[in-house]
Amino acid sequence: MPCHRVIRSDGVIGNYGGGGPEAKKNILTLEGVQLKRLQELAHAGFRYEGVRSTKVFCFPTCYHGRTAKERNIVHFHTEQEAHAAGYRPCRHCRPAVVA
Repeated sequence: MPCHRVIRSDGVIGNYGGGGPEAKKNILTLEGVQLKRLQELAHAGFRYEGVRSTKVFCFPTCYHGRTAKERNIVHFHTEQEAHAAGYRPCRHCRPAVVA
């Protein structure tokens, strides 16, 4: 996972060695990440998003998860919760490796 996609668990963007937090926000926005939505998910305690149609869970910053239709998205607090629901980690953002 590219370092600019790493978001703190409290929803704060955090620092970025490639130009600071503002540069990180700009890059994420250019990639289509909705920063306000990230903060809302974090404040609600959700760390992962799963896609019902594929049974894959990702970080909310993952491009592959963001292409899913809203009606197919389910939220998880923990990796264990996602596994218990029958979801596997995304092979692109690799949440089980990073978390």
